[in-house]
Amino acid sequence: MKQLYSKYLCQLIFFTLLSGLFSCTPAPEDTVKEYLESTFLDNNGKKAYKLLSSDDQKYKSEKDFITDIKRKNVFNEKMLNKYKEQFSYEILDVKYIGQDTALVKVSMTKPNTQNILQEMLTFAMTASLSTLSQNEKKEIIQDQFGRIMGSEDLELETEEKEFMLLKEQGEYKIFFNYGQPYKMELINQKISELEKKAEECLRVIDYQGALKTYRQMLSLKNDEFIRMKIEEIEEIQKNTVALGNSATLGNLTFSPQKIEVRKIKISRRNWLGNSPKISLSEERYLVLTFQVKNNTDGEVLEFDDERRYRKEHTVYDNYGNEMKEFDWEFDMESVEDYKSKKLGPGETREVRAVCESPLSGKAEKFLWKVKLYTDNKKTENYAYIKFNKGEISSVEKPTPDLQ
Repeated sequence: MKQLYSKYLCQLIFFTLLSGLFSCTPAPEDTVKEYLESTFLDNNGKKAYKLLSSDDQKYKSEKDFITDIKRKNVFNEKMLNKYKEQFSYEILDVKYIGQDTALVKVSMTKPNTQNILQEMLTFAMTASLSTLSQNEKKEIIQDQFGRIMGSEDLELETEEKEFMLLKEQGEYKIFFNYGQPYKMELINQKISELEKKAEECLRVIDYQGALKTYRQMLSLKNDEFIRMKIEEIEEIQKNTVALGNSATLGNLTFSPQKIEVRKIKISRRNWLGNSPKISLSEERYLVLTFQVKNNTDGEVLEFDDERRYRKEHTVYDNYGNEMKEFDWEFDMESVEDYKSKKLGPGETREVRAVCESPLSGKAEKFLWKVKLYTDNKKTENYAYIKFNKGEISSVEKPTPDLQ
């Protein structure tokens, strides 16, 4: 009984090993060899099509694939009929990427088609000028082709190509990625949708939402413009400060104090030579009061633009409206008693900036953008103040020193 059991066990082990031996996965280079035998050394597109990945077969029909193979081999086929020995291929390298992907590098050698065609064209043109009959001309052209192909000096060309193979149901299949144009079209459509969403987030001052959306876009496509937008938004977030807080930009500390909506004090030149004319604006404006501090020991900073018609401030609301900086008229000497002046080392100064009052009564969120020069080389930086409607103080009375 024991002997019978032992014999049965040995047979089971033998057949298990034998089964495993015959069911092992074919090597990826075997698939490539079969493919080249069908396409490079033959014109059997139908057989080669079965070696394609399921993804490729999804995007290219067997009929189209066979047509492509025939078109590529239209000249090779004529040479292969009689001169197959001039065609050869060699497996150069096999690399595995993980468990289910392989790269097979091959070299393919064949007669230099372009040179042969050029030589045959020259010969055919010469033959056409002869007095020979059409059949005689055809015969000498065919003889010339045979002499070229049989010559010891026949020029060969070698092309190296790398095939990617994917393992599917235990077999390696060739992956040409025929679906890439279709996939890219879908990706570009998705990116276009996400871009509109990101732009809307920016319009309504939702920078976190915009950043998230641009990162989604980057995961779909590695694009320089998308990376730049992400960096731009991250820079805005880094330089965004709330009222009552401070941010350091270069050699400056920027500290927004308050935002009011009120009429502004304007000083106009008196052309008769007397004291300037002081008046209040007819309209109300947004007025930002902030402090800047020069953090250096020796640099003198011109932190704002000394030109009268500067554009250093812009306010945005959550409806995408833009409130522009107050425009100075030609006879104005100062607005809110502020005149541009350089900032000495360690010096702190209070500044007021003026923009249009909110354009929409429904707007609840705002972003004030301030351009600053943050060193004595006039390097531009931008500070951002994020505030809401409730943080805007409404001032009805004129300034106390207005006469």
